Amino acid sequence: MKKERHKIHKIGLTGGIAAGKSFAAEILRREGIAVIDMDALGKEITDESPTIIREISKIVGKNVADGGRLDRQGVREAIFADARIKRDLENLLHPMIRREFEDRCDELEEEGKRLVVCEAALLVESGHYKTLEGLIVVTAPLQMRKERLIKRDGISEKLANQMIEAQISDEERLAHATYHVRNDGDTTHLYEQIKTIVDSWREADWL
Repeated sequence: MKKERHKIHKIGLTGGIAAGKSFAAEILRREGIAVIDMDALGKEITDESPTIIREISKIVGKNVADGGRLDRQGVREAIFADARIKRDLENLLHPMIRREFEDRCDELEEEGKRLVVCEAALLVESGHYKTLEGLIVVTAPLQMRKERLIKRDGISEKLANQMIEAQISDEERLAHATYHVRNDGDTTHLYEQIKTIVDSWREADWL
């Protein structure tokens, strides 16, 4: 039997690089919440389209194809070296990713889902948060983020600092937050905060 269709609620999930946003998304999934990873959507779009990879190469100023796929490390280094490249890539990719997100939301709505979380690093910078009903912002101590980034990506401290500094501050994100999740490295505390948010959605009959 087809589930009754309700207008789906869309909530954003964001945070600075290596703040724990993806771990928060995983907790939400364990709680039965549909989460759409916008970075994963972007990878799907670029990996499936040689045309888009060529457009990205034009913006970056060099070939960024690696065996038919996008050389993400090369693109990342170009982005953090030149703000113009970052802006032009966002202008190219963000509209396509948003369209795909809306298509996925329509599919979930047809399945009877009542709430979806949009996980993305640039929800505030892109203005996409304005189209959503709420925003979860995950924050973590700066030193912890830097150490995690160096270990996770195998990069230098210099590049880690550049990547963090290239993003907006936590204060700018929190200015638009509906929910603030503090990641101090204690997974139990993080889970409890996410669970409180999910419980509030249940009380509002959003699930």
